[in-house]
Amino acid sequence: MTMKNVPQRIKRTVHRFILVLLIVAGSAQAQLNAGQVQQLDEINTMLKNNPQLIENLYATLLRYEQQQTRFDRVLSENQQYLFFNPDHPSFGADKPALTIIFFTDYSCPWCKKLDPVLRQLSEKYPQIKVVSVLVPLKELAAESNSASFALNVWHTAPDKFT
Repeated sequence: MTMKNVPQRIKRTVHRFILVLLIVAGSAQAQLNAGQVQQLDEINTMLKNNPQLIENLYATLLRYEQQQTRFDRVLSENQQYLFFNPDHPSFGADKPALTIIFFTDYSCPWCKKLDPVLRQLSEKYPQIKVVSVLVPLKELAAESNSASFALNVWHTAPDKFT
């Protein structure tokens, strides 16, 4: 079975879940459609009319590209651990056309709500396999979590908040 057999609506549904990592084998050369060409023209016009946006946008795009490169490398280096680790609970196809890696925490109520949805998805589309990677998502002490730290920086040194 190939990726062509996996309906697009499955891919769109899976992408909507924040904690779901959709892994698709292979990559295709990006081709711009008519709508994307129009959007690109509009972006160019916006940037020409607002040159102060260029520096930050450029830096953001570079960071995005670097993050994607790191992600691809980490995924490649850890493929065996993510996809074939017998310690990770999984369900669905034995020889999947599409594997969903679901990072979850037993104490996360939102993760628990997503689990039955993923089960229904794998039952409806038997070419899917779901692998649950258990990670602790909860930050322990309120004064040491990232949100509290960010608020503290914002209040005490807003110029450093970037």
